[in-house]
Amino acid sequence: MDRLGHLRAALAAQGLGGALLTLPAHLQAYAAARVSAGALYVAPVGATLLLDPRYASAWTPRPDTALRPYAHADDFLRALLEVIPGGSRVAVHADTLNYALGKRLEAVGLELVPADTLISGAAAAKTEDEIATLREAARITDRILQDVLSDLRPGVSERTLRAEIDRRLTAEADGPAFGTIVAFGERTALPHAQPGERTLRRGDLVTVDAGATLGGLHADLTYTVAFGPHPVAREWLALTAEALRAAEKVLRAGVSAAELDEAARAPYRAAGLDAFTLRGIGHAVGYELHEAPILREGSAVTVPADTVVTLEPGVYVPGTGGVRLERMLRVTPQGSELLGGPRLEEALA
Repeated sequence: MDRLGHLRAALAAQGLGGALLTLPAHLQAYAAARVSAGALYVAPVGATLLLDPRYASAWTPRPDTALRPYAHADDFLRALLEVIPGGSRVAVHADTLNYALGKRLEAVGLELVPADTLISGAAAAKTEDEIATLREAARITDRILQDVLSDLRPGVSERTLRAEIDRRLTAEADGPAFGTIVAFGERTALPHAQPGERTLRRGDLVTVDAGATLGGLHADLTYTVAFGPHPVAREWLALTAEALRAAEKVLRAGVSAAELDEAARAPYRAAGLDAFTLRGIGHAVGYELHEAPILREGSAVTVPADTVVTLEPGVYVPGTGGVRLERMLRVTPQGSELLGGPRLEEALA
């Protein structure tokens, strides 16, 4: 069954007449439309893609999806009401549906049903082509991060290093997947540090978190290294590598987020550092940087086969610094396939 088929089956099981998707990531996942605006209505039979005519050339026609161009905002609403049967119960991704559009659709008698988990879940499993693209995006990211980390020099600023990473991501892929994180020294204790003018000194920890975008799909990898001797770097890197190995060991189709998180958390707890970790282990990646399932502490959500996830254990001690290692993996019924990220034996070198 293809992705639209999975979505239709999930809609039918919930007694929903169709689904209205407006998030650009969903338009690409469900209709292969790489555009910044539009909508897709998925009916029990067939689907209709609504696009501004200027975007029509960015979409390759598909036998299961009709194209309905619209000229402006009012025409967009008319087009939606043409393709959505009156009085329908329609699944929507409530977290991203435009509020004003939702109110106008409800005003004409449509019942909009929040179905974020259903919509995201049906797109969680990736095709072989998508996995190949994610593997290549990870490979490009690995190469760039390994290159810049092997050429660190005292005095370089976080902002300058970020600019070089982003330059290469733009030259070698479709650009950065998100705002690249670079942190030196005590600022590595900030999980999502914004690069600033802090310059590199001997004895600093260095964390870089970056990803290439390729074909609309996002890579997300993190490396931490010590730039010269550091009092706790080796201990923290060894502990984080142990946490990552433990999570990867239990990763398989059907595993719960809670089980993955606990596997990674146990080494930190044994070392008395659990209070300095985040309350989750990672997330899925794809057409969005953070896709379902989100792998939070205590969550019963499970991971489907052919999902691509990141596992990113870390320890963050204010005033001292932090360590994070993040790898991307394809989930299989038997376990996982590593797509990219730091080599754990090299992290300790």
